[in-house]
Amino acid sequence: MFCPQCGQRQTSNDARFCSSCGFAMNVVSELLAHSGQLPWRPPAPGSGQHSPRQRGIRQGALLMLSTILIVPLLAILGVSMLGFPGQIVALAAVGCPVGGFLRILYALFLEGSTPPDGPTVQQVYMPPASVPNYLGTPQQASALPPPQSAPV
Repeated sequence: MFCPQCGQRQTSNDARFCSSCGFAMNVVSELLAHSGQLPWRPPAPGSGQHSPRQRGIRQGALLMLSTILIVPLLAILGVSMLGFPGQIVALAAVGCPVGGFLRILYALFLEGSTPPDGPTVQQVYMPPASVPNYLGTPQQASALPPPQSAPV
């Protein structure tokens, strides 16, 4: 068997990694054993794929539990040391649990319960070929003269 990345011949067909470049060879041996098709494997349970509903419930619960940390910190640091008005502590003491409860309700009633199908592929940013001239100003010529000969 040969490494598909660097072409190095492997000493045995049971090699897990290429000795030259470190490429994972276990997938190559699976491809060869199944005539070029990867066998389907169900996703592992608990692989980090949570549905939007589960994520929303967790966010709401964390927001409700954060009240235990936020309110005393605001009372001690904000009011005592920094001179914030005391109404901020009351607003946080009411806002965090109510906001968490509303987030849980939103997740339960309006979000889907199926996890995403697969990994989301982010589009790679490609800058435009030329910068558009939005202001209509004349383009400035290059500061350097054109090349006179081919570089060596």
